[in-house]
Amino acid sequence: MICVRCLLLLSWISVLAVPVFSQQKTLRVQGVVTDSATAGPLEGVSVTDQEGNGTLTNRDGRFSLYLPATTGTLYYSMLGYASKKTAISLQSAGREQQIALATDPAMLTEVVIQAESALSILKRAVKGIPEHYRAQGHVQQGFYRVATLRDGDCIQLSEAVFDIFNYGYGKSRTSQLRLARMRALRDERQSHGVELGLKPESLFGYDAVKCVEEHPVLGPQGLRKHRFTLEGIVSYQGQEAYKIDFDQVEGLHESLYRGTIYVLKQDDIIVAMDYGLSPKGLPYAQYGNLVQRALLKLMDLSVRIKKEEHHIAYRQSGGQWVLSAVRSNTVLRLRSKRKQFDFTADVTVDYVTTGIDTVRSRPFAGTETLGNAKFIEHQNLEPDTQFWKNYTIVLPDFPVEAVIRKINAANESHSLKKRAEQQLKRWRGQPGSIDSLLSFYAQQGQFNGTAWIVREGQPVLDKSYGYADREKKIAADKHTRYRIGSLSKPFTAIVILQLAREGRLALDAPVGRYLPGYRYPGITVAQLLTHTSGLPNCTVNTAYLAALTDKLLPRKEIIDRFCSDTLEADSVPTLHYSNSGYMLLAYLAETLEHKDFASILKERIFDPLGMKDTYLGWQPQQENSAKGYLYEVAEHSYPVTNLAGAGGVTSTAWDLWLWYQGLKNGKLLTAEEQAMMYEPRAKYTDWHAGYGYGWMTDQGLFACSPNETVRYHPGTDLGFYSMFAQVEGRSDLVILLNNTGDFPRFDLTDLILTQLGRR
Repeated sequence: MICVRCLLLLSWISVLAVPVFSQQKTLRVQGVVTDSATAGPLEGVSVTDQEGNGTLTNRDGRFSLYLPATTGTLYYSMLGYASKKTAISLQSAGREQQIALATDPAMLTEVVIQAESALSILKRAVKGIPEHYRAQGHVQQGFYRVATLRDGDCIQLSEAVFDIFNYGYGKSRTSQLRLARMRALRDERQSHGVELGLKPESLFGYDAVKCVEEHPVLGPQGLRKHRFTLEGIVSYQGQEAYKIDFDQVEGLHESLYRGTIYVLKQDDIIVAMDYGLSPKGLPYAQYGNLVQRALLKLMDLSVRIKKEEHHIAYRQSGGQWVLSAVRSNTVLRLRSKRKQFDFTADVTVDYVTTGIDTVRSRPFAGTETLGNAKFIEHQNLEPDTQFWKNYTIVLPDFPVEAVIRKINAANESHSLKKRAEQQLKRWRGQPGSIDSLLSFYAQQGQFNGTAWIVREGQPVLDKSYGYADREKKIAADKHTRYRIGSLSKPFTAIVILQLAREGRLALDAPVGRYLPGYRYPGITVAQLLTHTSGLPNCTVNTAYLAALTDKLLPRKEIIDRFCSDTLEADSVPTLHYSNSGYMLLAYLAETLEHKDFASILKERIFDPLGMKDTYLGWQPQQENSAKGYLYEVAEHSYPVTNLAGAGGVTSTAWDLWLWYQGLKNGKLLTAEEQAMMYEPRAKYTDWHAGYGYGWMTDQGLFACSPNETVRYHPGTDLGFYSMFAQVEGRSDLVILLNNTGDFPRFDLTDLILTQLGRR
């Protein structure tokens, strides 16, 4: 297991979180903040009382915080909106607050001024820090959440409630951290043992004003290496503020920043910063320092920074300014040849000051504090069934408890497989061993769906486990319809190969030949098929995914909005799994055929093979349609055809069996075309596979692979997960369709293939 716990992995990752009170609050206030014009939710609105206790709204505009009984007023503020205040009483605290903010009528005022004036403003602001920020010792109560996503799934999560003793702004002494609550977990398989965590010194470093001397923009070196421009004056929470843009100086061979700083015109006070890595220096971006990079090299771990963005905000407390919130998003590419993984980690850190204690002016006792170089995630605290009760936090944007259950279930699958292997030893040679294996997993809540197993070309198991519809207690069978997610990609590849056979396109041709006006005309059809085009995966972008699952969109709009982002810098010939590429392939086929992709699939594949229950789309009310469950809750329907080409196909175990036979019998592609389709052309390191045209060829994930050739493709679509694996030569086949979210499909497939191989 690779572990980077000894490293400061998030040393420059800023935060947007909501710290919590260590003392009990007597009022709980909750509500939602919206835009008065659109009625849409507002994310990142600061909600505070007169003492500086507060939180931020989440993506849905919701907030919840605990306040002293003496609280009388709440203040709501956000850049670009007019601030608002409401009275809070014991009676009103129990009701959900409905707050609508109007856009600030104050427009940006242009100024004509030399660039050096912006620098002089910043220098005055830095010099005035001891005067305008809380210079006396005080306690900042806080909360943070670190969430790491891989392909849209949360694979690591940590949250902590803590107190920070700040010796005072303008003081050089390092702050102290006292931990109150903490929980942390990770998916051992998906993270490959890599852990992204926080140390106290990381939290302290997020406060740019407190650590101004070392800050990469505001520090002496940063002020010299960036060019600052005064863009004008804006309204910031009802006060005039300078808007200062900056970027790193031209010609520097190092990675620095660009962004915006807001400085109050009166008194020159830095109140907010928005910044990220500058494109000018991104090619020079390196992870960590020399010592850390040397350690990474010894561990055969490569870490590349793909993105780093920060938002930092300050607020007043008792007439003086303190850190309010920091939001950061960092995207890292993690690779190891020795451990055979290559994946992108999208890390968001949320950290907010939820309360200010100005009464305590003395530091914490040494026994209370956590060492500045110790990872907070490694501390063991007693479990609490009501973890954040009576604490102010930032409400999550995703079902945290469900994610925790999912990660725990994934980790349990490690031990479950060992237990299953012991059971199989006792069942060896007995008829029905595969049925017993699947029943064992079903009893553990690790499989709920349909299995179709074939040995040497003959079906040996056709059985379903659990319910297709739990509420109606409807059992599944081989004709039950499931969405098959990315298992749709082989169908797309078949269509493209058929079009190539007909001379309608050439695999090595650039897509610009067939799609005039597309942003990247030089990408070839073959690169799209093998995920080597460099197109970023649109479904790992949460904003894109939200739009794609909201309403049906025109295909051209989908391509222009979601499948045309800046190419991965090191893409060719490296594999970057991309749903965008396969969505572009579907659009290409539609353009050539002058019909929608659903009709193309029906005419070219489904009808010729008699796949009567297979189609592009989803009709949940249709008879024999399984209901999908995500985190134990029935999923919401969405327009799956927006993902045509990459996903969106609905099918059954029986129809997939017909498809398998049709492929083998040459009804769709010739033997030469099939060989071309299956041939590995790019290394999919993270899954120990080679990727051809819509198919993976296993290279060590399954135990039988050293002696057999296994072609496969998994599928994921909200509550529906699937696996289709075939063994070339011996005609063995595994089809697993599950409707209750993720299940240990690779473990199960591995165990079943091993059993099938025992003659």
